[in-house]
Amino acid sequence: MKILEKLGKHHVFLVCFLFTAFGVFGQSAPIDLGVALSNGLVTLSVSGNGNCAGPSVEGTIKNHTSTEISINVNITDALYLVNSGKGQNMLATNIYLSGLEYFTDGLSRFITIEAGVSVGIVFEAYCADYEKDNPTIFERFRVSVKPVAIASISAKISKYSAINFNVDLTKAKQIALWRYQGKSWREIAEKIDFTSVDWEIATEIINF
Repeated sequence: MKILEKLGKHHVFLVCFLFTAFGVFGQSAPIDLGVALSNGLVTLSVSGNGNCAGPSVEGTIKNHTSTEISINVNITDALYLVNSGKGQNMLATNIYLSGLEYFTDGLSRFITIEAGVSVGIVFEAYCADYEKDNPTIFERFRVSVKPVAIASISAKISKYSAINFNVDLTKAKQIALWRYQGKSWREIAEKIDFTSVDWEIATEIINF
């Protein structure tokens, strides 16, 4: 059974579908977004929405194949999104359908894109640059190679996020990303409000 859920404090079950013996609607198992992009299966068109952390990058994803594709919600190796303007570059860790919806089969969480179709998406993403302003709707992004300075922490954030999916780690992940680049409690507190618990979880992510 395939269930459509919505990200939130309490997941809401909206609609169910049957599986075939070959997977969702006969298609293959969900794949990582990075793999789909690198193989030209899909393309992105995304921009900021004024936020710095959490659901902060929106747009569309297009399936360029002749079959339906399923993409894992958790991005194995977080995507580095380069800003076309002067605002923040972003680190995307999760992908959802518009409305923060996704499917689950009880084992994995994924979104589906029909053949040749574009669908609305939202990235859970984090500001990679401390000094810059939040990305606006007028600033578009392209996927690029991560700077060496954040390559290690981005992998840790992705892995920690995947095994703690039902925990709100928004502030902790943003803290971890900036702390790893040498920013102090005081400096980060100038940007976002957080608690000592958020700081402790960020420490767990850094040491993960």
